[in-house]
Amino acid sequence: MKKNKKSLNAIATEIEMESIDDSDNGESQISYKTVERRFKEFIKINGLNIKELKDKKGEIYFEETEAVILKAILKESIDKNSFVYKLLKDKDDDISFNQIKSFMDNINDFMVGKISDEEREFFMSYMDQSLKYSVLMEMHNIYNIIDCLNINLSTNIYTYHLTSLIELRKKLEKEFIYNSVNAVNNMINVSEILNFTKEVSGEYHDYGNDESALEYAQRDIDLKKFLEESPLIKQHIEQKLNKKIEEIL
Repeated sequence: MKKNKKSLNAIATEIEMESIDDSDNGESQISYKTVERRFKEFIKINGLNIKELKDKKGEIYFEETEAVILKAILKESIDKNSFVYKLLKDKDDDISFNQIKSFMDNINDFMVGKISDEEREFFMSYMDQSLKYSVLMEMHNIYNIIDCLNINLSTNIYTYHLTSLIELRKKLEKEFIYNSVNAVNNMINVSEILNFTKEVSGEYHDYGNDESALEYAQRDIDLKKFLEESPLIKQHIEQKLNKKIEEIL
């Protein structure tokens, strides 16, 4: 084995051995080959070429920290009810917030004591942004508050209950309209900046690799996706800039 590195096979074998230890009958619940297949599926959905990861002997090795993170993810991938498994099997529509929360909690707990707190926190921050976990958490909290509000209001007479919910809806509608206008203006501004950067440098803007840069890079990805799903707004921006969005993003 390479010094301070662990092979994919070794990680997969560890997971198989641990499944034997955790079983009631001393039999393997998952084979190392299945774990390796999950890794290949993970590589595929991320658009990576597995051949580029292999050394001259066809083996794949990971640094210590990478190995811990990968093992945490692969352990999740063998649970058919987990977020990772459903993501790998293209069952995105079947993923619940609780499954994403369980995934975040599990990989964080797994990494505690195995890598430094700084490395763990950086990775968890990266996963938070990638999955928009904190945003989903806040949405989950908002839904819960509305449900609780509705329950509290149900103790009043019907007319008051209905009127209170109507007032809440109108407040949300005002906020929606306000943010919709701001969102379009923001998209125009961002598109203008990216277009200017590309015209000056001849290439797409590279934000770098730090935590703040990842936010801006993800913002651009989300912007492109939003415009692809919103043809009228896309058309408006293209007319304003006199250029196709595809030439900018």
